[in-house]
Amino acid sequence: KFQLETLFHIFYALPRDVLQAYSAQELYARHWRYHVELKLWFSRYPNPRRSEESPPNNPQFIYFDTNSWERRIF
Repeated sequence: KFQLETLFHIFYALPRDVLQAYSAQELYARHWRYHVELKLWFSRYPNPRRSEESPPNNPQFIYFDTNSWERRIF
């Protein structure tokens, strides 16, 4: 199994390659979803901090930032 950063590198560095499809398939299996318009990968934040302002059924998400090459809260 590859690390997430490796899968993201393969996905973004090899457009229209069979390896891009394989990396996308693995990211999808790990509960990441690709937003076509934003061209970013998103996943639910595993341990969201609940505040009184946010309802309990309002999930937080993380995305993979291609500029800093790390996961960030959306």
